Amino acid sequence: MENKITENAPDSRDSFAKLLRRSAPVKAHLIGVRGAGMRSLAISLLANGWQLTGSDAAAVSNATQAAHFPVFHGHAAAHLPENTDVVIHSLAIPADNPEMRAAVEQGCLIVSYAQALGRLSEQIPTVAVAGTHGKTTTSSLLSHILSTAGCTHQLVNGGRFLHTQEKAISSEKPDWLVAESCEFRRSFLEISPKIAILLSVEADHFDCYPDEAALVAAFADFCSRMPSEGKLLVNAACPRALRAAQAADCSIICFDARDVSARSSTNAIDEATHTWTVGNRIQTHNGVEFELQYGDQQPHACRLPLSGEHQISNAIAAIAAAVECGLELKQAVLAVESFPGVERRFQLRGLYADWLLLDDYAHHPTEIRATISAARERFPDYLLTVAFQPHQIQRTERLMSEFADALRLADRVFVLPVFAARETADQRVISTSQQLVQQGLERGAEFQFCPTLDQLRLILDDKHLTGPETGRRLFLTLGAGDIDRIFYELPGQIR
Repeated sequence: MENKITENAPDSRDSFAKLLRRSAPVKAHLIGVRGAGMRSLAISLLANGWQLTGSDAAAVSNATQAAHFPVFHGHAAAHLPENTDVVIHSLAIPADNPEMRAAVEQGCLIVSYAQALGRLSEQIPTVAVAGTHGKTTTSSLLSHILSTAGCTHQLVNGGRFLHTQEKAISSEKPDWLVAESCEFRRSFLEISPKIAILLSVEADHFDCYPDEAALVAAFADFCSRMPSEGKLLVNAACPRALRAAQAADCSIICFDARDVSARSSTNAIDEATHTWTVGNRIQTHNGVEFELQYGDQQPHACRLPLSGEHQISNAIAAIAAAVECGLELKQAVLAVESFPGVERRFQLRGLYADWLLLDDYAHHPTEIRATISAARERFPDYLLTVAFQPHQIQRTERLMSEFADALRLADRVFVLPVFAARETADQRVISTSQQLVQQGLERGAEFQFCPTLDQLRLILDDKHLTGPETGRRLFLTLGAGDIDRIFYELPGQIR
């Protein structure tokens, strides 16, 4: 069954834009509202005075309940209230969903999450954060900087701040919208930003982009849509990002977190392009300190409570974007020091049975390599055990060798069955993970298949998995599925 309104229907875009401008309260129903982006969009719409209901196949969490609107568990036509103005659905929702069918029957306007975010970006000056890696952390960093400086804004992204109420970062009359802009199904082409950040371009969504040429072309399309008066911030350490940025007809500013010796003397865009760079990097007990410099201007000391070169890159991008939003550089640099972090992004979970527990969303070889390297920097004398839950069969199969190479940087690796997102969970969820284990063993690394989260929990109680002479042990969970459930199922209290 086809949706009454498709993503290519201009009428839906115009109609939704009119709803955003309407003074009377708008009644919206969100299908798949527990998805990170949908949840964040809901908070933004609530700040605009909308009346919301929602539904999701996943169980309703305390965080969703705290959003102060009704959320139904499961999908049924009866969940759609009468007189609903618009139904917003995540891209994971099929056209034959019962609530989608009910919306068609009621004559509701139907738009996707990407369309809704796109129309919102036309109403509010927008900073779009795009790229294969780092979007959530970078957009969260930028949001924190703006909040600390007293700049009103709304944030729509896929993360939750640690120890912070989400309603505090959604203003009724914002100066800016900070929007995580994902390339999945070319969703980011719906966004109309004044400022855009391009963090990286790397093969990831194999169900959308068959090859590198198609991937770079999509990002080039994104860059080409920038207005001539806009600003595009590009990671100079990523050649594919630089290639895509050449399609832009606006001012381009580069940033580069690499050491001086690793940088080329010029970038692929323009020798005169100014670049944000770092120097004098020092690892601290809770992050990293470095000097940040723009072009030939005076460097500024920056204290980042995050670890890893990739996080330095994210921080530079956020600071540079904040400056383009009108903040003083000193304001932005100072704000970064108090960044609380984001859930499941290098998140310390506490101590359990003499294990230091660390959790990260990394589900791509590049992200895994960066996270393990950051863990080594932050905890250099710990025995590092990684538990990895692959995300998507297709991604794991296509990047099997790269996954094995990245994971072998740990001392010991346990691989769980694949979390089959947007795929059929057949026997390949096990066989694919077993193949990854075999690849790790062939590289001389210590890999082991772990069939369930319950079994993984028992591993934490295994006294034979000792560390070095200091006895210090680090347990790092990686993956974009539900591997973090283990922290809520551990017996007793995590210290």
